Amino acid sequence: MINRILKIFFILYALFLFSSFNIAYAQSGYEFLTTWKADGFVPAWYEGKILPSRGSRVSVSFELLKNGKISDLSNVVVRWYVNDNLVKNENDGLGIKKYFFTVTDYPGNNIELRIALPDYKGQSFNKIIQIPVVNPEVNIESPALSLNNVSKTAIFKANPFFFNVKTLNNLSFQWTANGQTAGIYKGLNLLNFNVDPKVGLNSEINLKVTAKNLLNEMEFANKEVQFKLK
Repeated sequence: MINRILKIFFILYALFLFSSFNIAYAQSGYEFLTTWKADGFVPAWYEGKILPSRGSRVSVSFELLKNGKISDLSNVVVRWYVNDNLVKNENDGLGIKKYFFTVTDYPGNNIELRIALPDYKGQSFNKIIQIPVVNPEVNIESPALSLNNVSKTAIFKANPFFFNVKTLNNLSFQWTANGQTAGIYKGLNLLNFNVDPKVGLNSEINLKVTAKNLLNEMEFANKEVQFKLK
């Protein structure tokens, strides 16, 4: 009975300290402003966040704000951790507010990056950032609003995302229609789709594209769509 009471006491005490720390941190007026960027390839029209895949180069930076103003960290110890491994500290210099690294994690995992200020004006600060790792992707842009109405002659476009390349010239696109090769192109993501005149209307077509990184054979993505001819 006594042991149980002691356990409850210690749990409540730990929760109290944790809550007190968070309240004090909030009332101190300090907050982290963090940004990160991956260098993967996306279409020019894409306005979303570029997510890293394995092998991507990622840059992370931060500022510590005090009531909305940037704090001077030029002589402050800043430590960087990736997945709980120390990767930068005061031995590399003071006030390090930027860090670059190459992703070695596999898709489906999150990179946990932690920025620690062990002693800034008598306080310690930590900021944890979760960065998702994804597979490269490709989608197919159709010439019609509905894939139920595609003519025998049409142009399809493959849009690759999150590949570790700089331009389309580093990618190849292989197209198949119902398992038959419809075209293989290097650096060109368009398919001029022409169906044999013998193929009847309302015939079902399975169109597939495979995008490959010419610089890394392990990096590829597939996409399939089905439609009927009108």
